[in-house]
Amino acid sequence: MDYFSTLIEVADSLKAKYSKGLEKWENSPFRWLHSLPSRTLGKLGEHLACELLRKIAPTGWEIKWPCGTSDYDILARGPNRNIRIEVKFSTLWHTGVYKFQQLRNQPYDLLLCLGLSPQEAHLWIFPKSEALRYATPQHGGKEGKDTYWLSLSPRELQKYKDYGGKLEDGIEKIVQHFR
Repeated sequence: MDYFSTLIEVADSLKAKYSKGLEKWENSPFRWLHSLPSRTLGKLGEHLACELLRKIAPTGWEIKWPCGTSDYDILARGPNRNIRIEVKFSTLWHTGVYKFQQLRNQPYDLLLCLGLSPQEAHLWIFPKSEALRYATPQHGGKEGKDTYWLSLSPRELQKYKDYGGKLEDGIEKIVQHFR
């Protein structure tokens, strides 16, 4: 018996069940992201956010990444103050939401959530206290206190409009924090 061929046959029979929603990514400029491991995706999200911040930061602001600390990902150094930014990245889940995972109550000022869908990008910037207010425990049910996640839907942009939404709205909100 050719066990490898049998495994391929079984995998092919399960493909539709486990690749649900991936067809939406077929013509996406971000399709290549789905081949990356989750740890690499997180690092990529930080790097994307860093480079985006460098392009939009006003004169006099330095965007530092990596920071050499696990408390936050990006340090925005301004003329009169610093802003510590935690970055979370998500691609659109097949359920139509972004899930920004592993939120912790660490010493950062802002949570930047960057979400990529097949043909759009979304960005929210929350003060830490607001992000944790909207987040739900990720592990341990309702008693979980260590890590949280934040589910944001591009279909419900009004709900969190004070923090961003569409990419350009999120960028406007970030720029306000630099003032």
